[in-house]
Amino acid sequence: KINNLALLDKTTNSKLGNGLFKNKREIILKINGENEENYVPYATVNCFLKRYTSKNNLQNEFWSEADAESYLENIKTVIYGK
Repeated sequence: KINNLALLDKTTNSKLGNGLFKNKREIILKINGENEENYVPYATVNCFLKRYTSKNNLQNEFWSEADAESYLENIKTVIYGK
């Protein structure tokens, strides 16, 4: 599903592995804050910061179905202008 995908380069993706969301989040924020060669797309950082998630459903422990739905709605808005 597109609402469960994050765009990352191979090296960054390897650093994340199959870890817990909260651990992946810490790694992404660290990489994004450093001047490394690895680039983390803005929308991917926003997913890990939960910027697409309703404040009513906000938690940073895992990526929930509500997070995925909110992200998909944002994708639709960007593509279709709805």
